Amino acid sequence: MPRRFLTGESTGRGLSPDRVTDLATLAEARWRALDIAPDTVHELFQAVEKEPRLLARMLELGFEAEQFDARLIEQRENLHSGDLRAEVAAQVVGAIVRTAAGEFLKPGNTDTFIEIFERRIGAARDLFVTQTALMGTPASPPPPSPPRNRAATRRSSSPSAASGSSSRP
Repeated sequence: MPRRFLTGESTGRGLSPDRVTDLATLAEARWRALDIAPDTVHELFQAVEKEPRLLARMLELGFEAEQFDARLIEQRENLHSGDLRAEVAAQVVGAIVRTAAGEFLKPGNTDTFIEIFERRIGAARDLFVTQTALMGTPASPPPPSPPRNRAATRRSSSPSAASGSSSRP
Protein backbone atom coordinates (compact mmCIF):
# COMPACT_ATOMS: atom_id res chain seq x y z
CA MET A 1 0.00 0.00 0.00
CA PRO A 2 2.67 2.60 0.89
CA ARG A 3 4.51 1.85 -2.37
CA ARG A 4 1.50 3.01 -4.39
CA PHE A 5 1.39 6.22 -2.34
CA LEU A 6 5.09 6.84 -2.95
CA THR A 7 4.62 6.52 -6.71
CA GLY A 8 2.42 9.61 -6.70
CA GLU A 9 4.07 12.42 -8.56
CA SER A 10 5.77 15.35 -6.93
CA THR A 11 6.62 18.30 -9.10
CA GLY A 12 9.70 18.97 -7.00
CA ARG A 13 8.52 22.58 -6.74
CA GLY A 14 6.43 22.29 -3.59
CA LEU A 15 3.61 20.08 -2.50
CA SER A 16 1.64 18.06 -5.03
CA PRO A 17 -2.06 18.96 -5.30
CA ASP A 18 -3.19 15.34 -4.88
CA ARG A 19 -1.10 14.50 -1.80
CA VAL A 20 -4.01 14.50 0.68
CA THR A 21 -6.29 12.62 -1.73
CA ASP A 22 -3.65 9.94 -2.19
CA LEU A 23 -3.09 9.76 1.57
CA ALA A 24 -6.85 9.36 2.03
CA THR A 25 -6.82 6.55 -0.54
CA LEU A 26 -4.04 4.86 1.44
CA ALA A 27 -6.13 5.19 4.62
CA GLU A 28 -9.13 3.65 2.84
CA ALA A 29 -7.02 0.67 1.76
CA ARG A 30 -5.80 0.18 5.31
CA TRP A 31 -9.35 0.27 6.65
CA ARG A 32 -10.47 -2.32 4.11
CA ALA A 33 -7.60 -4.57 5.18
CA LEU A 34 -8.80 -4.38 8.81
CA ASP A 35 -12.17 -5.80 7.74
CA ILE A 36 -14.05 -4.38 10.73
CA ALA A 37 -17.82 -4.20 10.46
CA PRO A 38 -20.45 -2.88 12.86
CA ASP A 39 -21.81 -6.38 13.43
CA THR A 40 -18.38 -7.75 14.48
CA VAL A 41 -17.00 -4.75 16.36
CA HIS A 42 -18.59 -5.99 19.60
CA GLU A 43 -15.92 -8.73 19.62
CA LEU A 44 -13.22 -6.07 19.56
CA PHE A 45 -14.93 -4.19 22.39
CA GLN A 46 -15.15 -7.39 24.45
CA ALA A 47 -11.43 -8.00 23.94
CA VAL A 48 -10.64 -4.46 25.13
CA GLU A 49 -12.85 -4.96 28.19
CA LYS A 50 -10.98 -8.17 29.06
CA GLU A 51 -7.58 -6.60 28.40
CA PRO A 52 -7.62 -2.79 28.86
CA ARG A 53 -4.00 -2.51 27.67
CA LEU A 54 -5.28 -3.30 24.18
CA LEU A 55 -6.83 0.16 23.93
CA ALA A 56 -3.55 1.85 24.83
CA ARG A 57 -1.76 -0.30 22.26
CA MET A 58 -4.34 0.55 19.59
CA LEU A 59 -3.88 4.27 20.27
CA GLU A 60 -0.10 3.84 20.14
CA LEU A 61 -0.35 2.07 16.80
CA GLY A 62 -2.51 4.90 15.45
CA PHE A 63 0.09 7.47 16.50
CA GLU A 64 2.87 5.38 14.92
CA ALA A 65 0.86 5.12 11.70
CA GLU A 66 0.55 8.92 11.55
CA GLN A 67 4.30 9.27 12.02
CA PHE A 68 4.89 6.67 9.31
CA ASP A 69 2.55 8.54 6.96
CA ALA A 70 4.38 11.81 7.64
CA ARG A 71 7.64 10.12 6.61
CA LEU A 72 5.95 8.79 3.46
CA ILE A 73 4.82 12.31 2.58
CA GLU A 74 8.32 13.67 3.16
CA GLN A 75 9.72 11.02 0.81
CA ARG A 76 7.11 11.52 -1.86
CA GLU A 77 7.25 15.31 -1.80
CA ASN A 78 11.02 15.57 -1.44
CA LEU A 79 10.65 17.40 1.86
CA HIS A 80 13.17 17.71 4.64
CA SER A 81 12.81 15.34 7.57
CA GLY A 82 10.46 16.81 10.13
CA ASP A 83 8.60 19.09 7.68
CA LEU A 84 5.55 20.27 9.61
CA ARG A 85 3.31 20.14 6.53
CA ALA A 86 3.85 16.39 6.22
CA GLU A 87 3.07 15.86 9.89
CA VAL A 88 -0.09 17.98 9.76
CA ALA A 89 -1.34 16.25 6.60
CA ALA A 90 -0.94 12.87 8.31
CA GLN A 91 -2.65 14.15 11.47
CA VAL A 92 -5.61 15.63 9.58
CA VAL A 93 -6.23 12.45 7.60
CA GLY A 94 -5.72 10.38 10.77
CA ALA A 95 -8.31 12.45 12.64
CA ILE A 96 -10.76 12.00 9.79
CA VAL A 97 -10.17 8.24 9.79
CA ARG A 98 -10.86 8.07 13.53
CA THR A 99 -14.07 10.11 13.36
CA ALA A 100 -15.28 8.20 10.29
CA ALA A 101 -14.63 4.94 12.14
CA GLY A 102 -16.61 6.18 15.12
CA GLU A 103 -19.56 7.10 12.91
CA PHE A 104 -19.31 3.83 10.99
CA LEU A 105 -19.41 1.75 14.18
CA LYS A 106 -22.45 3.50 15.67
CA PRO A 107 -25.48 1.25 16.06
CA GLY A 108 -27.96 1.76 13.25
CA ASN A 109 -25.43 3.12 10.77
CA THR A 110 -26.18 2.00 7.22
CA ASP A 111 -23.37 3.78 5.36
CA THR A 112 -20.12 2.08 4.45
CA PHE A 113 -16.91 3.29 6.05
CA ILE A 114 -15.73 4.51 2.65
CA GLU A 115 -18.88 6.60 2.13
CA ILE A 116 -18.47 8.21 5.55
CA PHE A 117 -14.75 8.73 5.11
CA GLU A 118 -15.09 10.30 1.66
CA ARG A 119 -17.86 12.60 2.91
CA ARG A 120 -15.59 13.80 5.72
CA ILE A 121 -12.56 14.20 3.43
CA GLY A 122 -14.75 16.28 1.09
CA ALA A 123 -15.91 18.46 4.00
CA ALA A 124 -12.30 19.00 5.11
CA ARG A 125 -11.27 19.92 1.57
CA ASP A 126 -14.17 22.39 1.32
CA LEU A 127 -13.20 23.88 4.66
CA PHE A 128 -9.50 24.30 3.96
CA VAL A 129 -9.91 25.66 0.44
CA THR A 130 -11.81 28.64 1.85
CA GLN A 131 -9.18 29.54 4.43
CA THR A 132 -6.72 32.18 3.33
CA ALA A 133 -5.78 33.99 6.54
CA LEU A 134 -3.70 32.73 9.39
CA MET A 135 -4.78 33.41 12.94
CA GLY A 136 -3.96 36.97 13.87
CA THR A 137 -3.05 38.06 10.36
CA PRO A 138 -5.10 39.90 7.75
CA ALA A 139 -6.49 37.93 4.82
CA SER A 140 -4.15 39.75 2.48
CA PRO A 141 -1.12 41.85 3.26
CA PRO A 142 -1.69 45.60 3.39
CA PRO A 143 -0.48 47.51 0.34
CA PRO A 144 3.07 48.80 0.68
CA SER A 145 3.44 52.33 1.96
CA PRO A 146 4.42 54.83 -0.72
CA PRO A 147 8.04 55.93 -0.53
CA ARG A 148 8.48 58.99 1.63
CA ASN A 149 10.13 62.00 0.04
CA ARG A 150 12.85 63.99 1.80
CA ALA A 151 10.61 66.99 2.47
CA ALA A 152 8.04 64.83 4.26
CA THR A 153 10.79 63.15 6.26
CA ARG A 154 12.31 66.51 7.27
CA ARG A 155 8.89 67.90 8.15
CA SER A 156 7.99 64.91 10.39
CA SER A 157 11.29 65.12 12.23
CA SER A 158 11.16 68.89 12.78
CA PRO A 159 10.44 70.19 16.31
CA SER A 160 7.11 71.67 15.20
CA ALA A 161 5.96 68.30 13.80
CA ALA A 162 6.96 66.52 17.01
CA SER A 163 4.99 68.97 19.13
CA GLY A 164 1.93 68.60 16.95
CA SER A 165 1.97 72.24 15.82
CA SER A 166 2.28 71.47 12.14
CA SER A 167 0.19 73.71 9.92
CA ARG A 168 -0.87 70.68 7.82
CA PRO A 169 -3.71 68.50 9.10
